Amino acid sequence: MEEDIQKKTYEEVAALKDLFLRRLMDDKIKAAAIVRLNENNEALQRQLDEKAITSMIKEILLICDRIDAQDALDDLTCSIEEELLEVLARRNFYRMPPAETFDPAYHNAVGTVEETAEHPDKSIVRIVRNGYIFCDKVFRPADVIVAVKRKEVQTSE
Repeated sequence: MEEDIQKKTYEEVAALKDLFLRRLMDDKIKAAAIVRLNENNEALQRQLDEKAITSMIKEILLICDRIDAQDALDDLTCSIEEELLEVLARRNFYRMPPAETFDPAYHNAVGTVEETAEHPDKSIVRIVRNGYIFCDKVFRPADVIVAVKRKEVQTSE
């Protein structure tokens, strides 16, 4: 009889151990699923934030374009543009530095002119609209007029 009690107790302990191990595994699986869900949520939130920022930045860039299109700028307008560019820089948006040679990865040719001694083939003659970089990637290529060999000249503007 004592052996039966001992055997029954052993079986109950074994069943409880098995139940404990299964629940422990279930908890590990649930914890891993929660971690994956949190990672996915964070990635989606970053995408939404980036999308919202991107649309707002495009509108700010239009303001900068309007300022750049002015022939004569007063001190206030220059100051406003500098502040806008500083706000963009705090969010990793930077105006592309001027380049001498056309690079299709950074520039969009909106017109061409015949090459000269001052502007050899594939050199940038004029920046029509500034380009911008976001986190080391081209956010908006610069619109430029490019010097080309005589036979390739197209009407510009």
